[in-house]
Amino acid sequence: MFDIVGERPWFFVISTVVILAGVVSLATFGFKLGIEFESGSMMTVNFEQDVGEDELTDELAGLGYDSVIIQSFGETGDFLIRLPGLTIEEKDDLIDGLVTGLGKIEDS
Repeated sequence: MFDIVGERPWFFVISTVVILAGVVSLATFGFKLGIEFESGSMMTVNFEQDVGEDELTDELAGLGYDSVIIQSFGETGDFLIRLPGLTIEEKDDLIDGLVTGLGKIEDS
């Protein structure tokens, strides 16, 4: 039978190594903050016509939003757009620009 209590010092060493590796990793790479802890907006858009992710990226870059993160989901034309540092007024301007450039969208 395995003597777990007798091997206690080894388990302490293993635990210490894992904890130290985590602390070093945290100090080196830091936390990756989500949209909840950064300023910005996250919105989902649905285009009535077929719009590709590349086309949407190009349109947003043309409107001056280079640091945008786009994810497609669901049916064709459904996108999740994450815009760090975007205010509510800028979001309204962005939606107007997308409607002008790519056609009618539904914002949620």
